[in-house]
This record gives sequence, structure tokens and C-alpha cells, in this order.
Amino acid sequence: MPPKHPAYDQALELVSKLRKLADPKHEDRGTLAALRSYWSPTTRGRALHALGRIAPDTMDEPATRIVAALFGRHRRHARNSNLGHTCAAIAGKEKETFEPHLRRLLAAREIEDDLDRQLDRIAKRAAIDDIPIDYIRLYLDLHDIDHKRWKIDDIKTTWAKAYYAVPADTEDEESA
Repeated sequence: MPPKHPAYDQALELVSKLRKLADPKHEDRGTLAALRSYWSPTTRGRALHALGRIAPDTMDEPATRIVAALFGRHRRHARNSNLGHTCAAIAGKEKETFEPHLRRLLAAREIEDDLDRQLDRIAKRAAIDDIPIDYIRLYLDLHDIDHKRWKIDDIKTTWAKAYYAVPADTEDEESA
């Protein structure tokens, strides 16, 4: 078993708190709306105020700010995938039409004001199609991109591999 990621507990705690905000029995629509306001520089203060109540110890981390803002946009979380799997699910059988989005995502180099904008576009599409995002894995990937810049290409390669992977249950058309 590989060692636990150093930011795993932070990611788990953040996602747990965000999911509680979205719980239908106790939904906090105001806080979720405030988190969405992160994407506009003029209303970002509302998001940071809300984030200060949710994750005061890690709100200085870009991964915390971005994941919280994305969750405010799209609340469906599922484990055991990475962003490449999410993009593949969004694209479906029409991968050629989604590839420009994927190329922009893979070309983004700066975590804030570049990669975060591409992630916001993907979260919007995932919300429209009701496709879950693994926010814990995304947090860990963003944390590594921010703290271990040399891993950015490895992380993006993992996303690309997941996007282009052929599902195990697909048959070759010629053999059918």
C-alpha cells in the first residue's frame, strides 16, 4: 500500500465539510453561493469570508480555494477517479469535440488565473451532465501542482491517460 498523501487529511476534512453544506436536510445555499462567487474578482471577498468559516487553517492553499469554489458550482462528488475520467465522462462518445477543452486544461501552467479557470469550465460541464468529480483526488493533485511544481506534467499525464483510456467493457467493433 502506498504511503498516505501528506495533504490527504486536509482534503478529506474540506470535502466532508463541503458535503455537509450540500446535505439536502441542512443545505446551506447561501454559503454555497458565496463559494461560487470566488470566480469573480469583484465578489471574491464573499467566497473568502465563507471559506474562512469552513477551512480557516487551509484557506491560504490554492487547492482549498479552488476545490471549494468548484464544489459551490457542482456538488456531486464521487471517489476513485481523476480529472481525466471526469473529462472522458463529459465527452462521452464525442471526444473530438471536447478535446479543445482538454488541450487548454493540459496546457495551463499557473494554478491560479489559468488552471483554475479551465477547471471551472469543466465543473460547469460536469454539473450540466450530472457527472461527479472526485474532489479529494483533485485537491491532492492541485496541492502537488502548487507545492511540487516538478510534478505538474506527471499529474497532467495521468489525467490525459485516464481521458484516452478505452473502457474495459468495450468490444472491438471488428470482432463483433
